[in-house]
Order: sequence, then structure tokens, then C-alpha cells
Amino acid sequence: MSQYCTDRLTALCLESTATLEPGLNSASSGDNASALNSALQAMNTSLGGISKGGGDTGDAMSQLTALSATMSKAEAKVTSAHKVEGEAQIVMARGKKRHMYDFQLELYIEVVIEDVMGGMGVGADGTDKVPENKPKKFKGTIHLPEVSPDSSMEYRTEWKKSLPANIKNRVNAAANELSKKLIQQLQVFDSEYKSM
Repeated sequence: MSQYCTDRLTALCLESTATLEPGLNSASSGDNASALNSALQAMNTSLGGISKGGGDTGDAMSQLTALSATMSKAEAKVTSAHKVEGEAQIVMARGKKRHMYDFQLELYIEVVIEDVMGGMGVGADGTDKVPENKPKKFKGTIHLPEVSPDSSMEYRTEWKKSLPANIKNRVNAAANELSKKLIQQLQVFDSEYKSM
């Protein structure tokens, strides 16, 4: 039974994908609006200072660059199931079937950010300029330390390399959306298993 469950969990996890479309979406429109307002205020302050012989547009430009990341398409997927370990069994107790399982998962993921506005210009290592509109790929691992009928499905994500500040929020948002899809797949597994 455990091998069947391991194989089924692996298959369901590998089917998990998530896409964040470019633009101001309902989940983050308030954040985007306030970020845009903040960047425009900083730009206005900087331009006023420049016209008077001082000022610096660096802060405003970095804010606008970070905001432009929200205008980029983000796709996240599970690339492989690095670790799927645990046990599963069905037992009879007091005349009722009890479906028990307990697994630990480590899943390799990839998030691809497509720079649709041409404003991100930072390589995956955070330093190199890359040609505009070239997709940027970020690899990481989602850890689910306890997958069981009673677990809260807590997870944590760690990245292979540090994320560039200007698109960190977008990459993390895509990974969080993927994690939600994974939890939905784990609920599918739970339903299937309990129907056996």
C-alpha cells in the first residue's frame, strides 16, 4: 500500500503548476497601487531636487523597477519529487476502515518570470544585466514535513540562490500559488485514498 501511495503522491505533485498573469490582479492590487504611488512620489521628490541642482532618481527607479515585476508573467511548476517518504496502511478498528498515512515530501520547483515590460534587467544572480524579455528561471525546494490526514499541510520554500530584490516578491508569490495547488493535489490524494 505504501508504494502505491508514494507513486500516486509523486504523480499528483508533478501535475502541479501555477501561473500568475501580468498586471494588477485582485490579490495584490492594493499593494501594487500603493507601490506605484510611493514610486511616483519618490520620483516627484527626486525630480524636484534635480531641477534645483540636487536629488537622485535611484530610489524612485528601483521602486518602479520592482513594481514592473508585477507586470511580468510568472509560471511555477514542480520539476521533480526529490523525496517522498513515509507509510500508509488501511486497518480495521471497531468494524470501521481507518485510512492512515504519514509522508514527508521534498519537491524541486522552478519559477520562470517573463519580463513583458523589459524593465527587470537583472540576472538570476542579482548582478548581471540580461537582455530584455529573456525569461529568468529560479530553482528551489518546497518542503512538506508532514502530510497526513490530520496535518495542517505546513510547508516552507527555500531557493537555490538568493532572489534579486526587484522580483523577489513576484517569485515568492508564484511559489506560494504553486504551494496552494500542491495542497489541493494532496487533498485529492486524501479523497482517493479514503475511497479505497
